[in-house]
Amino acid sequence: MLRVSLLLSAAAQTVFASQVFGAFDSNPSDGRTVNPEPNEGRAAIRCCTNKYCRSKDLNNKCLGESASIEEAEAACARMDMRLCNNEELHSGMCKGTGCGYDRHPVWGTVVPDRMTVDSCTVDPNVVAEGEAEVGAVRCCSKNGKACISRVNSDICLGHSETFEAAVEICKEMGRRLCTRSELRSGICCKTGCDYDMLSTWSIPDGSCSSQSIPAPMKSSAAVRCCSTDGSTCTSLSPNSNTCLGEVSSYDEAEAICTSINMRTCTRSEVASDLCCGTGCGYNLKPVWSDEDKIKQKLFKKPSAPHLVFFLIDDMGYADVGFNGGKAPTPNIDRLAGEGVILTQSYADRVCGPSRSALLTGRYPVHTGAGPLNLNPKHPFGTPISEVFYPELLRDAGYRTHLLGKWHLGLCHEKYTPTFRGFDTFMGILLGAGKHYDHTRGFNGVEYHDLRNGSTTNEMASIVQSTEYSTELYTKEAERLIRNHAAEVTSDPFHLLLSYQAIHTPLEAPKKYIKSFKNKGHSPNREKLFGMISYLDHSIGRVEKALKDSNMFDSTVFMFISDNGGRLEKGSSNDKFRRGKGSFLEGGVRVVSFVKGTVNDLAPLPSGIRSDALIHVTDWMPTMVSLAKGSVAKAKALDGFNVWDALKGTAPSPRTSIVWNINRDSLTSRVLPTAFRFGDYKMLISQDEDRFDKLGQPVIRDGNRVFIFNIKTDERELNNLAADDALYEKMISFHSNFQPSVVPDMSDTFRNLKKRAL
Repeated sequence: MLRVSLLLSAAAQTVFASQVFGAFDSNPSDGRTVNPEPNEGRAAIRCCTNKYCRSKDLNNKCLGESASIEEAEAACARMDMRLCNNEELHSGMCKGTGCGYDRHPVWGTVVPDRMTVDSCTVDPNVVAEGEAEVGAVRCCSKNGKACISRVNSDICLGHSETFEAAVEICKEMGRRLCTRSELRSGICCKTGCDYDMLSTWSIPDGSCSSQSIPAPMKSSAAVRCCSTDGSTCTSLSPNSNTCLGEVSSYDEAEAICTSINMRTCTRSEVASDLCCGTGCGYNLKPVWSDEDKIKQKLFKKPSAPHLVFFLIDDMGYADVGFNGGKAPTPNIDRLAGEGVILTQSYADRVCGPSRSALLTGRYPVHTGAGPLNLNPKHPFGTPISEVFYPELLRDAGYRTHLLGKWHLGLCHEKYTPTFRGFDTFMGILLGAGKHYDHTRGFNGVEYHDLRNGSTTNEMASIVQSTEYSTELYTKEAERLIRNHAAEVTSDPFHLLLSYQAIHTPLEAPKKYIKSFKNKGHSPNREKLFGMISYLDHSIGRVEKALKDSNMFDSTVFMFISDNGGRLEKGSSNDKFRRGKGSFLEGGVRVVSFVKGTVNDLAPLPSGIRSDALIHVTDWMPTMVSLAKGSVAKAKALDGFNVWDALKGTAPSPRTSIVWNINRDSLTSRVLPTAFRFGDYKMLISQDEDRFDKLGQPVIRDGNRVFIFNIKTDERELNNLAADDALYEKMISFHSNFQPSVVPDMSDTFRNLKKRAL
């Protein structure tokens, strides 16, 4: 019995995939494609999988030319690949994969869906176990995409006298016997050895055990039909053995099945062995099912855009690819590239004040929620009298959900998310926590802080889990999206996905951290990049869930960090000085982008960078406006509706940003005064060490004063505080703003404790 072994080791497959993945170009800009037509009996060899194309063998040598398609097929089989089909070759999938083949004749196969039986098929009386004394051996890939008849260009798989021997031959090659429908569909057509009209060993349909659940609601999907009693499934027309093909809508699929006296299969039937191996390479393709009928026929366009807000914890300005980051963030970069990247987007210097500003649309100096952070034992939070934006979205008909970090108060249930506008909440109430056991240590005490609740005006319950926080929140996001789509409602959907990542502790799944080892990174940076990479993967999953649920086209995406990155933990804030905790640009200018809807609900330009001045308070009125809601019941806002500025049809209405102004004096020893007015930022400090590396301060009234022109001096190197006219202009803004400031609750509490002692 012929024995061969062509399987790659798992490690080799990983290296192989990493070397070639990403070469796909679905629309070559230079028009360059390969030519699948052979030239005088010779053509180059290129091999494909469903995801990538290769022009070199596993030793990195060019695959070369062959005089026959059989030789080309054998070369691909040795790498557990298949010949590319004509559509793949012309699509640009193989473009730039080396060996000078881009303008060279290349062997290609016909797309399986277009194959017909005619004179090129196996004997329709394919044989199975116990049905014959001898049969030819042909082997199929597990996904049903490829069929081979040879080990290489010279050795046919031959005939075997027993079914078991045929099974063993395919098994040794990391393949399986083909099903009857696969053989009849034409997938094995012209694969050599003159087997096209010979009896061939096969296994029954539904016994290939390689099925995965196909994704619903793509722009096109394959057609599979089931019998009324659910006993059979087919991918082939019963009269001609041609593939049922792919169509762009459920209605078309339903009509095809009706025409052959069958019905569309259910989702569970499509995902089961019933339909596995019924031909045409559909095992891993999206397939129309009755579930899609519900989604497509009863789908209602939302009354306002879905709003998905990614709030990332402690991400540096340059921790993403689109701002020059070193960590791979392809999913984030793609979304950003489809929208507007913001180069002057600001938040606060630390987590809590930024989150309060986002939820209220008001400066922390107007709510008492900053500029200092809450700690676990503070008996307060952002005041109950403040209206949070999810309350206003809910008034406008939205379903509202929060996943991840809260950090806005927990001293009483009324400070928690499900009392402040969110229908559901899963996450942590504190400002940080371990990513696996979900505990937080404070003053020698370990607090378990993971909650899950789905009842309005009822505090979320503590739950136990050891699942990684990013994974936990992403899975819940996918579930919420699927459930919303299943309700077939016109109610718009809002998700504030407030990831704990990339806040310390630096933790991520080991394989993600391992992928950055031995690349010259510090241990912190290896862990940080692992966290960022997993975060990016998770955001890609949220995007996919929205697409699969037919919600993506109606979704506005917003993405920001709550403050600058922590340099000592490996983050990068690009050219900006300092990081988290500082009022310098590195602490308050944050990574940010917005992507509008694909449809007409709330579109935005794509592929542009905007220098519109945006502050975290602006997102509240902007989202409420998109929701067609009202901010009338909120207190006077500091935020502006910046949608027209994002569209590029108007300048930003914002001309100033206030981070900290002391109510009773020019500055204090707690934190410096910090604000921006026009292009200028003013910092006033009593602390000799706070800005010791900024250069020589200008001393005015005993205070250390810095003024920087942020437009021309983003690195804040040139102190303009000696300019009397400029100084008076900035002080005038300060004086006019000062009466509206309220005391910081954290500072007040600290002073009360001191007095009590």
